[in-house]
Amino acid sequence: MPAAAFATKQWAVESFARVAEFLAEQGFVPVAIAAPSEKPLLAKLCAEASAKIVTLDLSLPEVTALAARSQLFVGNDSGIAHIAAAVGTPAVVIFGSSNLAHWRPWNSAPAEVVFEEMPCQPCAGYVCEKFDQPECILRVPVTRVIAAIERLLT
Repeated sequence: MPAAAFATKQWAVESFARVAEFLAEQGFVPVAIAAPSEKPLLAKLCAEASAKIVTLDLSLPEVTALAARSQLFVGNDSGIAHIAAAVGTPAVVIFGSSNLAHWRPWNSAPAEVVFEEMPCQPCAGYVCEKFDQPECILRVPVTRVIAAIERLLT
């Protein structure tokens, strides 16, 4: 799930492409969804990844059904992450500007939160006021997200 409401909550598409490749190597079928206005983001993700990524245009009830049937959710701190938590899907959620204690997944299913600790966190998160780009989320390494996925899968 590469999309998010604000840039301060959006991990790099290239990083999601590496995670999709890892998941495909493990035998999973990566699925990516986004709002209609975010379709260019999905196109960029598919172009960047060497693995096939299924992209879907779904209504909110369909997103909920997909999350409920998924083996794993990997995505940004977003509404979809909360839907995955609500239906009990194991999740790896990548955080940037948000208050981790308040917005982490609240569920009984296994979940991991991956973030890069910054002195300016948490912040309002609408725009990055410290850097030219939201370093809090862009600095999260792919290796840490993959390690979180591996912990959930074992």
